[in-house]
Amino acid sequence: MIKERHFKVHPEVLTCLLHLRLKSELDVRASDTRVDRAEKAKKHSQGKAASRRSKGKPTDQPHLSKKAKKAFKERKEIEKEVREAEAEVDKEERARTHTETLKLLFVLYFRILKNPHPTPLLPAALRGISKFAHLVNVDFFKDLMQVLRGLIVRESTDEDDPESPNWDTAGNAGDILNRLLCIVTAFELLSGQGEALNIDLSDFVNHLYAIILPISLLPQINDPPPTKFTSNFRISKPESIADMLFRALNIVFSPRTFGGTVIPWRSAAFAKRLLIASINWPPNLTLRALEFIEALVAKDPKLEALLSTEDRSADGVYLPQIDDPQLSRPFGTSFFELLLLQQHHYDSGVREAAQRLSRCTNS
Repeated sequence: MIKERHFKVHPEVLTCLLHLRLKSELDVRASDTRVDRAEKAKKHSQGKAASRRSKGKPTDQPHLSKKAKKAFKERKEIEKEVREAEAEVDKEERARTHTETLKLLFVLYFRILKNPHPTPLLPAALRGISKFAHLVNVDFFKDLMQVLRGLIVRESTDEDDPESPNWDTAGNAGDILNRLLCIVTAFELLSGQGEALNIDLSDFVNHLYAIILPISLLPQINDPPPTKFTSNFRISKPESIADMLFRALNIVFSPRTFGGTVIPWRSAAFAKRLLIASINWPPNLTLRALEFIEALVAKDPKLEALLSTEDRSADGVYLPQIDDPQLSRPFGTSFFELLLLQQHHYDSGVREAAQRLSRCTNS
């Protein structure tokens, strides 16, 4: 239907595919378990009947002769073999259906991603690839990464130019969400079977670093981006830009990413930029940023130097306008934004969180 309508359908139509049971459809067969338990129960009941019969007590099961018992046993063995053969055929049929469904699903997703024109179906396609990332063929990884890089560049073309005729608040929020989805999808692809390919994702990390400041200027960061489509029924709750941002941050700094190696300059650069952005954010989002920064400081004690105001040798002057975390020289500055949040923020929870973070030096 989506192909026949040339992808001019409501995005919720594509969201339905996220509920396909492609992750565990063939792992567990409940019918086998029920059959096995039924056989055990039947054997137990037959043994109980024999015990009652030996004591001269009446039973519900009729008495069988040795010849009848032999015929009954042979019939049960034949029925068991037939059931096993049917189960094997059913499993093979399900595997074929599973493979064909997966093939058609990824063909649909790839066509949407490679569409030269922006389409409202792009977020749903990216979420689908992210969910079924462990099922993507390894041979498509490099090509898919190249497509994701192209999407990030395309989505950011008009975003940084307010004078562009295509620039507006709603469109800007939608473009930022698509870029975040591309970043999350790239890391989800390599979090499983793609780890052995040794693909460099530093450019995706740089894109995430560069997008934090534009996000801090969005007026409705906690709300899902507005859409042109209206519907009275929603299959899934749309994610806000704030939720997607912290999802991307947690993936980038998870122990599985980059082999669990903690890179001090990267952690320091992201922590500093998040503090700068948190000054413009609402209290709940500022608290999430402070908690994330506190976790970074706990992972790498080198970041404690940024909590101190004492003079120290640094590697240069901090460059906040550079969108490359490695070139921004984060250890040339300090977390002085904490003092602003601690003394001047109107929310008491933010003030307490900032004070707690500023005391992490000796913890």
